[in-house]
Amino acid sequence: MRIIYEKNNPTEKAAAEFAKMASECKDAPRLFMFSGGSALEIARCLPENFFTERDTVTILDERYTQDEANSNFANLRKLLGNRILDIDTRPKKGESLGEVADRFEQELKLWKENNPDGKIIITQGVGEDGHTAGILPFPEDKEKFSELFRSSDKWVIGYRAPVEKNKHAERITVTIDFLLNQVAASLLYVRGENKKEILAKVLSDKADLAEIPAAAVLEMKEVVLVTDIK
Repeated sequence: MRIIYEKNNPTEKAAAEFAKMASECKDAPRLFMFSGGSALEIARCLPENFFTERDTVTILDERYTQDEANSNFANLRKLLGNRILDIDTRPKKGESLGEVADRFEQELKLWKENNPDGKIIITQGVGEDGHTAGILPFPEDKEKFSELFRSSDKWVIGYRAPVEKNKHAERITVTIDFLLNQVAASLLYVRGENKKEILAKVLSDKADLAEIPAAAVLEMKEVVLVTDIK
């Protein structure tokens, strides 16, 4: 992992590093997946001509909701303006949580099948509770965490977290195994003194993934961390 400290303009620096990362894969089909939260702001700072016609763009994790204000997909679409997003993660009318997850997974696997040499490039954040993407911690039930997020053949899971963990309890997210095995490169963006303690735990190399899922970044293929935390 490469760590870049940027105090004054962390989002702009993160976008610049993301663009550099993407340019290194310019000769291959690229699938860009953007995480929600503060990491979503990276999309706003990308250059106008960043995407090409060969690129596929979607979200890394979604909330199971019909409310566009709380949809990561809808918020990314606003940020990117005219750029058409290619894999719509929003629940369709009458579509169950599991059906959304299955549809999302099928589209990701179809992209990989059609682009065997393609590169998946993502943005990630870290929550104060240690989550990344939509992978919330389950310290009290590590078996459940493993069942949900560590299945080697599942790329996407739809699940309901205990309400006290998050106000958006129903989630659709890529799995830990997807992050480790399918993602070529990730821009990890962590901002704010309120995340200083959790970032230290993520980087300590001692974290249990069921307690701090974001620690999976230490096992991923290529990660660049941009942060204003020192």
